[in-house]
Amino acid sequence: PFAKEAKPASEITAAAAVKEEPPVYQKETEQKPAVPAEKERKTVRKSAEFPSMEVIGQFHEKYILCSCRKGLAVVDAGLAMQRVRYEQIVRTLNDDPVMKPLLVPVTVQTGNDLVQRADELNEAVRPLHIVFEVFGRDTLRVSEVPAWMDDISESEFITDITEHFRNDESGSFEQLQKKQIAALAVKKRRMKAKPLSIEEMREVILQLSQCENSTYAPDGRSVYVIIEEKDIEREFGR
Repeated sequence: PFAKEAKPASEITAAAAVKEEPPVYQKETEQKPAVPAEKERKTVRKSAEFPSMEVIGQFHEKYILCSCRKGLAVVDAGLAMQRVRYEQIVRTLNDDPVMKPLLVPVTVQTGNDLVQRADELNEAVRPLHIVFEVFGRDTLRVSEVPAWMDDISESEFITDITEHFRNDESGSFEQLQKKQIAALAVKKRRMKAKPLSIEEMREVILQLSQCENSTYAPDGRSVYVIIEEKDIEREFGR
């Protein structure tokens, strides 16, 4: 009878291998479940992911210190306002941009090849709300621009647009626009180090929390960092 119940050596070896499988892999799987790609994209963009912060003070007149669930948040006030300004400009442009007539229209000597393609060019740049008019055999003219361009060189930006189009980079118009808006946001919101009241700091944090991307400044730098409580405790030997 015992001979009938005995299992082959290969089955015993397989069973032993299963039993010996370390539990660490299972633990890691439970701690870090797979996140659907769609949810990951939302995590990056949605302001709902901005951690709740309570302002507790200021450091070196440049950084706002806040308590949060994970520990201590250090917010760069200047970068925070650059992000706020950037998104304000983008919203205004996307919703219904205010157009500004130019006292002296911008003219660009593009050559006859682009003049012949003026309609095609205008269709490509329609999202930028800029219209090119034929002004002679080899020149295009722009008579009005969105108001956000007040503080940049309209002629340089418009020339860049025609060069992008000539080089068949129509798909990069949006990126070109974002680059200009980011530069403008930095210029307009370059905060000098100065003391801020608690109310002023709270207002900065509130506006930042309402941004679609509150994590990074327009140039890609981190707006805030969080020093976790466990790391602080470790430094004090707790």
